[in-house]
Amino acid sequence: MVDLSTNSAELMAAYEEVTDFDGENDWVLFGYQGKTDTLKVVDKGEDGLSELVNEFNGSAVQYAFARVIDPNSKTNKFVFISWVGEGAPVFRKSASARHVRDVKHLFHGAHYTLNARTEDDLDVDAIMAQVAKASGANYSVHNERARKESAPSGPVGTSYKNEFQSKGVAGSSERDAFWSKQQQEEAERLKAEEAAAAATAKAEAERRRQADADSEAVRAAMEAERLARQPAPAPEPEPEPEP
Repeated sequence: MVDLSTNSAELMAAYEEVTDFDGENDWVLFGYQGKTDTLKVVDKGEDGLSELVNEFNGSAVQYAFARVIDPNSKTNKFVFISWVGEGAPVFRKSASARHVRDVKHLFHGAHYTLNARTEDDLDVDAIMAQVAKASGANYSVHNERARKESAPSGPVGTSYKNEFQSKGVAGSSERDAFWSKQQQEEAERLKAEEAAAAATAKAEAERRRQADADSEAVRAAMEAERLARQPAPAPEPEPEPEP
């Protein structure tokens, strides 16, 4: 079970900064504390999704909550991102499948939830298209933050390309099918990884059980050999006959 209580004050303070419409910070990134299941605040910022998408660690499992501005309705919208980096440890990937529901429940209120695992999944245009669809408004990422200049960008130092363009997906119905397929593949992948982790744990438990049994057999054989090497006890002398 994910530990949301140890750092609860810090977690909720960072979350409330994002949900505060007048707050400066509009995104917060959460991750795990070392190898534990304790959630902590990793980073936060005020430059929108274009800044947030560059902060995910490809070797970690992380969660993010962000606030964006719908320029058409002039209202705030929220996005929840569950990030499973391709280089994250298998045990962490398996745990995230169980943890994400509790994390999302704590950081509630998202208008759109994204399950991402590669840089291509973090296309700002694609994310905001889904937000616009959820809110019923046409959204342009160029107006993501009215008080700041912003443009869609990918991870620094990469040749970034709109995922829909690279896959030839254009229409809204095709995009719906694309996202549905992505989410289904993600669920299947996590299920397979969890099964593999369970099988590995079972095999390791069996190996340890067999090793313990072999060690016990060796100890028993050595004890039997030790007893066999001991000289037989001398017979007790017979009592002398009485005169």
